[in-house]
Amino acid sequence: MKKEIYAEYMKAIEAFKNGKQPSFNEDVLPENANGGWAKEITITCKNYEIQGGMSHTLHNAKKDDIFQIKALMGKGLELENDGTYLVFVGGTGILVFLDLISLMIRHSLGLLSPG
Repeated sequence: MKKEIYAEYMKAIEAFKNGKQPSFNEDVLPENANGGWAKEITITCKNYEIQGGMSHTLHNAKKDDIFQIKALMGKGLELENDGTYLVFVGGTGILVFLDLISLMIRHSLGLLSPG
């Protein structure tokens, strides 16, 4: 997570803890930069060292290698407006859920724009 995004989360959480209305500058999020298209993405990937596998390919990539993301796969992690969510993760498994946790924090603090 980039330091600017982390700082925004911490500022919002502190405001909430102090009984103030939290705010969040969404301009720091990559999806809001450059007209909605990020120039870069950050990927956290554990190298399982399986020849020909995705993690191995990513870890052995050169600086200017280009990768194409073709489509989303799976059902995704859609949230309902109410309910209790329980997630069990361990080790590097938590990394997969950081975006979900981030979204849930913003939702809980009322920082998400409708729509």
